[in-house]
Amino acid sequence: MIGAISVKVGATTYKTKPIEIDVAAGAVAQPAAAAQPGQAGAAQLPPCFVQLQADKTNVFLNEQILLTLSLYFRDVDVRSVAPPAISIPSCTMHEVGSGQDRKDINGLVYTVVRFQKLAVPLATGVVQIEPVALSMQIREAVAAQQRGFPDDNFFGGGIFDEMFGRFRTAERVVQSNPLTIYVQPLPLDQRPPSFAGAVGTFTLRASVAPTNVPAGDPLTLTVELNGVGNMDEAAVSLPTNGPEFRVYDPETQRETSISGARLVGRRTYTQMWVPQSEAASEIPAITFSYFDPTRTQYQTLTQGPFSIHVSPAPAGAVRIADFRPAPESAGSVRVLKQDILANIADYTRLGPATRAYRQPWFIVCCAAPPLAWALLTILARWQRRMQSDTAFSRRTNALGRMQERLRRANKALHQHDAKAFYGLVADTIAHYIGDCRDVSAQQISAQALPALLEASAVAPATCADAARLLHVCDFARFGSGTFDVQVARQHLRETELLMKRLVKELR
Repeated sequence: MIGAISVKVGATTYKTKPIEIDVAAGAVAQPAAAAQPGQAGAAQLPPCFVQLQADKTNVFLNEQILLTLSLYFRDVDVRSVAPPAISIPSCTMHEVGSGQDRKDINGLVYTVVRFQKLAVPLATGVVQIEPVALSMQIREAVAAQQRGFPDDNFFGGGIFDEMFGRFRTAERVVQSNPLTIYVQPLPLDQRPPSFAGAVGTFTLRASVAPTNVPAGDPLTLTVELNGVGNMDEAAVSLPTNGPEFRVYDPETQRETSISGARLVGRRTYTQMWVPQSEAASEIPAITFSYFDPTRTQYQTLTQGPFSIHVSPAPAGAVRIADFRPAPESAGSVRVLKQDILANIADYTRLGPATRAYRQPWFIVCCAAPPLAWALLTILARWQRRMQSDTAFSRRTNALGRMQERLRRANKALHQHDAKAFYGLVADTIAHYIGDCRDVSAQQISAQALPALLEASAVAPATCADAARLLHVCDFARFGSGTFDVQVARQHLRETELLMKRLVKELR
């Protein structure tokens, strides 16, 4: 059932009719082509498998390759996954990051943990990537016959295991499929002379300042190279000297980062040029060549030449190339008479002797081990409950997750992102109530709230405000209205006040 939607125009309220939808059983979808084992049907899909993929397997030398290692699991309590060690010979590797989502394969919902890396091949030929081993920690129940009485575990065992449940964490290693990458050389025909090995897409900017100087005064050539590609090979060749200039070695700055699962960067060159006479009138053009793998051809970027005007140097002016050493000091070296104080030899000045066991620090050191043991015992029991009691874990973390979503909603509001803002506001309300009541956040809607909070201590006014804000968020996300920042800011304030009331009433 899709409920009625009301719109108020002036003093008149228009309301749509509710829409009923019949959901019938559908046919089982065919296995996805990317699913690595079990292509025959859903029943043959394993509960856990690893898949290694590349965005392209036929590349040019120095072209970026995005590698994705995906762990699929269902009906398995995976507590942690160790980042994989992907090492490929004759390739440089760059860490992209990891992420997690859910995916439906043949009617089975898998949790997917993805690790991504960028590889840049440095040699041509066939690159064979061996299966990658992925290590993970799995929480599983311990069978009753495997427990002793008393259990040798200090923090629990025996009768306590049966009362509170007993679990252990085991390590499992799953391997991916192998992968083959074909690296072909860069074409030799039409290769520009200024090409030095850069592969990707780049932009070039250059400027000279000032352009009107006296002879002997410096001017600065600034060159900036930006692009997506192998920035280690993306170097601009600058002049080192000239007949009418004194040219100094450039200062180089390089910035490299990962953006959008691609290696991007910037190189900035700052070079000083000093014209020697009025005959200097032009700084030659700067060129940079690279190979574009998407177009499969070379590209050449050019900036300049740059015209300048050099006037005669003023009479008596000191040229920048004139350097004079500093005069040596004519003074004599002074020998110190005494520079080390005498040691204290009278031990009686240290004070009277005191017994060590009467000192406060001795008492603190003796009391610290039992106190640390007690704290560790409490911490171990709390961690065990957090791992075994899902409802307790959700209630414990509910407040922190709610505050984090409110911060993200406030950020989305400043960025004028309407869908993200109202989506985060709705998630804040739904996830906090779901964590406190131990229900799925997807089950919480404006229509389901009264029945869900009926047996709790939540006031009817609080429940009504929560349902109203959820309704407002749904209308703002899926409607076609414009985004009003003032109205959205008011909705955020109302949400913050609502969450304060829910924190008190849902205890």
